[in-house]
Amino acid sequence: MSCRVLGRRLEEGILQYLVEQARLRAISAITGRYIRTAKNGLVRYHFSRLGFVQVGTREDGGCSLLALRRHFPFHGP
Repeated sequence: MSCRVLGRRLEEGILQYLVEQARLRAISAITGRYIRTAKNGLVRYHFSRLGFVQVGTREDGGCSLLALRRHFPFHGP
């Protein structure tokens, strides 16, 4: 996803769609992986802002988990 659209709630809509599809398939969690690069520091905390919990760290980034039983739909202002 382009950095130009981050923060405009598009990422929340995409995540909601992924959550709905995962639930239809009886998937209990979604994993997100942040890979650290020189240019993507903007998204370092992206997963935590979307409700993911960090479950591991690595030198090149980190791994986060979104448990679907705890995930609620996003509601806009």
